[in-house]
Amino acid sequence: MIGVALATANTQLAITQSISGTGALRIGTAFLARHYPGAKTIYLPSPTWGNHIPIAKDSGLEVKTYKYFDPKTVGLDFEGMKADIEVCSALSYV
Repeated sequence: MIGVALATANTQLAITQSISGTGALRIGTAFLARHYPGAKTIYLPSPTWGNHIPIAKDSGLEVKTYKYFDPKTVGLDFEGMKADIEVCSALSYV
């Protein structure tokens, strides 16, 4: 969504820095919630880190998940991930 907006509009780019991955996630989710009011759903991989869901929810985003890990192969569930992402709303973040 952001890449498309930047590629198709005469716009400016803003960058921020954080001291940690958790801080970056908080800054990123707060930015999305505040500046893209039409999109309030974020899809996170399942499984994900224990702090990702609470941080996204605290920023005001609804959290849904997509398949990522296949315990049978101990690797990426590419087909499951692709199927889940294909049905995500256009007004959501992955």
